[in-house]
Amino acid sequence: LYYAFLPSLLGVLPLCFVTQGLVDMQSELVEEVGLPTMVGEWSLRVPFAGPVASQFGRLAPEQKRTLLADFGRRQAEAIARMPSSLGGFFWTWNAPPAEMQWGYEHALEQGWLTTDIWPGHDQEAVRPATESQAVGQPVPAPASAA
Repeated sequence: LYYAFLPSLLGVLPLCFVTQGLVDMQSELVEEVGLPTMVGEWSLRVPFAGPVASQFGRLAPEQKRTLLADFGRRQAEAIARMPSSLGGFFWTWNAPPAEMQWGYEHALEQGWLTTDIWPGHDQEAVRPATESQAVGQPVPAPASAA
């Protein structure tokens, strides 16, 4: 499952629909179809143009933090509660400072996401096992048993 904000829709979608209604619609559609579904490349990025961007830009810092935390929680809950869900993966581990809403590590640091939003969460499972994994370097295959 993947959705993107078409430029023609950015002029008509309110911020509350993007961060609430769209998440609910996604979950309902997946449940209705009933097929195994992987939610790919989800993030906390709100549209960067149009009225949604203007509405988000006018929020106070604490309001932005609350909105992003709620947006993340709603998405994680929607992914976890779908009976046919195979899970999902966040856009990227580490994003550039200008695009913080794309990065899971930054979302954790800012408190927008917490590891306990996932059922049966494991604190260590959401972090790269090694520094080389965090920067996209190949990870050596485990040694075969002799």
